[in-house]
Amino acid sequence: MTSKPKLSACTISKNEQEDLPGFIEHLINWVDEIVIVDDCSSDKTKEIALSYGSKITFIENLMGEERDFGGQRNICIANATGDWLLHMDVDERVTPQLATEILKGIKTEKYQGYKYRRLNFFLHRPMKGGGFASWNKPQLARAGYHKFINKIHENCIVEGEVGQLNGYMWHLNDVDYKERMRKSVTYSPLEADKLIHKGMKIKWYHLVYYPFARAFKRYFLQKGFMDGIPGLIFALHCFTAKFKVYSLAWNSQNMISRKGIEDKLMDEWEKAPIKD
Repeated sequence: MTSKPKLSACTISKNEQEDLPGFIEHLINWVDEIVIVDDCSSDKTKEIALSYGSKITFIENLMGEERDFGGQRNICIANATGDWLLHMDVDERVTPQLATEILKGIKTEKYQGYKYRRLNFFLHRPMKGGGFASWNKPQLARAGYHKFINKIHENCIVEGEVGQLNGYMWHLNDVDYKERMRKSVTYSPLEADKLIHKGMKIKWYHLVYYPFARAFKRYFLQKGFMDGIPGLIFALHCFTAKFKVYSLAWNSQNMISRKGIEDKLMDEWEKAPIKD
């Protein structure tokens, strides 16, 4: 008789004392292990995690300035002991339907991973448009058959056949819009660095076209207008976020030294000193 496959739920964290209890409590009774790779949180994240007992594996790993989120998730993979790994964000919650499908799906020999969809929330409202509904990725995978790539907006690459689950993961997202803005502050410089490393020379029209195209796509092509005011807020947020990315990249490529300005002023003083 084949033994039941062991399931590990894996996540990465940084100052998640608010979301972490809900994350753990809705998993701990039906998964075999919860692996948390933490970016050296300064709040009570570690204390809260360890209070839940022996099912918790807590690893501290400082990401540093590079902010390699994919690397953090690969550390999860390296330390998980399960036969299957379910990769989640701390603000995600598994529905009963999805949990049932997961426990059934990991018993198969046919697939090395499974895709599932998200029900994304924005400002605590479920979103139908704006591109939210298109998310469908393989975040459940067999140990030894997957890894994460990309430092930001990391993707799980599965070696082998991938099945499809019908249940939805609930992605609760931000506590409020202030949190969304804070995330933008974190991600924008990283996105700008990606543009620079690709060799893209930022022109004036990039600052106009790409932010507008992103907002237009979210609101009109992906039907963000179906979500009312939250849909409009999100589309305009996408405009400002994209504008910040290209502005940061332009600034890096066209940086003027502050010292050079100071030196120029000192030259002016030397050429035309003040006379009493």
